[in-house]
Amino acid sequence: MAVLSSLLLSRLDYCNAVHTGLTASTLAPLQRVLHAAARVVMDLRPRDHAADVPGRPALRTASRGDFIGPRTNRKFGDRAFCVAAPRVWNRLPADLRQLRSTQTFRRHLKTFLFAASY
Repeated sequence: MAVLSSLLLSRLDYCNAVHTGLTASTLAPLQRVLHAAARVVMDLRPRDHAADVPGRPALRTASRGDFIGPRTNRKFGDRAFCVAAPRVWNRLPADLRQLRSTQTFRRHLKTFLFAASY
């Protein structure tokens, strides 16, 4: 299973920036491969959904709403979406991360980013 995740998933994530702007029909086969790989790694049936690791809800990072991203040793690896997205999310204020409404979150995020830039 480690071979699957290290080979397949790293290759799909390698050129993640190239996938930006592609149509849904182009991305659908890649998404199916990712879902199938997740089911193999987690030993799930085809209709099962992947869930968080069972011990995660008890961690402090889970109670704060933090995401855990993979660690990298290279500057280029830090640019991958799976690494950069959790870091950006974790830097947001806790009150902003706890908003449940998309519209409210967007409005507060815009205000936060505007205030941070000036």
